[in-house]
Amino acid sequence: MADITQIRVTVHTADAEYAGTADWVYLGLAGREFALNSGADEDLATGAKVCFVLGEDNTDEADIKIKPVLDPERNDPRLPQLDTSDLDRYPAYIRCTQSGSRPEWCLELVHVEARTASGEHHTFGNPRLDGLGEKRRIWMDVPFGERLYLTRVDGQAHLGQPTAPTTQTQTGQGTQTHPGTSTGTQSQPQTGGGTHSATTGNGQQTQTPPARTQGKLKVEQLGSAEAKPGGKDQVINIQLTGDPFGQPVTPGSVEHTFTAPAGFTWTGDVAYAYYNSDMQALGSQDWVKGQVSANGRTLTFTRDPHMFTDASDSGALTYTLIARPQPDAPVGRHTDGKAQIGTAKPAKITATVLDPAEDD
Repeated sequence: MADITQIRVTVHTADAEYAGTADWVYLGLAGREFALNSGADEDLATGAKVCFVLGEDNTDEADIKIKPVLDPERNDPRLPQLDTSDLDRYPAYIRCTQSGSRPEWCLELVHVEARTASGEHHTFGNPRLDGLGEKRRIWMDVPFGERLYLTRVDGQAHLGQPTAPTTQTQTGQGTQTHPGTSTGTQSQPQTGGGTHSATTGNGQQTQTPPARTQGKLKVEQLGSAEAKPGGKDQVINIQLTGDPFGQPVTPGSVEHTFTAPAGFTWTGDVAYAYYNSDMQALGSQDWVKGQVSANGRTLTFTRDPHMFTDASDSGALTYTLIARPQPDAPVGRHTDGKAQIGTAKPAKITATVLDPAEDD
């Protein structure tokens, strides 16, 4: 674990008609977002190649435009201090918002590098964008998705990756360790946290690790949302993980209550899916129809938010809710939303209502 002192974000906008954007673009990394905006109109113009620098300023590459961002002291991985353990604790992504006169953006390459004072480089990208051509680009905007998730491309191990259990077999030649689970055994149940033993059909003694302890449920919002009064519906993602990550979570059927921030109401539609540490979905999305209160700000439903009980749920659980900005929504950033799931510590839900007089 080491402190992150600098983050470099290299992006190439495709050289195609209408590929450039005037939107705000954000990097999500290590549990927070950073705005990628130097104040120059050409940063994300058609065919542009630029490297944004966050944190320590020691730009040294000469083959690409190096750009410090606006408000550098508020887009700094040292304030608060992030460290490398945060890199695999939270998803990494690029997000494009609909806030400018040219909303859509065609991204051809993204390369993120988190650096430490000791010289470590932790690199993220998306392998689906490797190479050139129309099939190696992604268009980003509200109608076709605002977020591109990133994965490690540096070979570093990911925290919380589930591993196959091992079985130790006692034989006349000593102890042998085998990956996976054994077959043809008669289990001898034990109480407490000790090692479990079993006897195979040929009289061999086996030992398996004790059952994993139960993790605590942790709830948090991924990113934020912003819209003008009466504008387009916004996606709000609420992520659930076990604390520590990777431990099984089986709270049973519990009530989920989501309170929308001021100025927003819920549509009632909720999608959910499980994602591994590379933010790859484990199977397809499922849907829940929540009950919405009369004023539209409270959404409730009941289900079991289980995690790490088998291969199908061995990842973070993310709920995707749709928030609708109201015509009379008060302008400003609102932090009075809340996600309450069972007895877990509630998470704050935030959203911003933009000034309707601002240019799109």
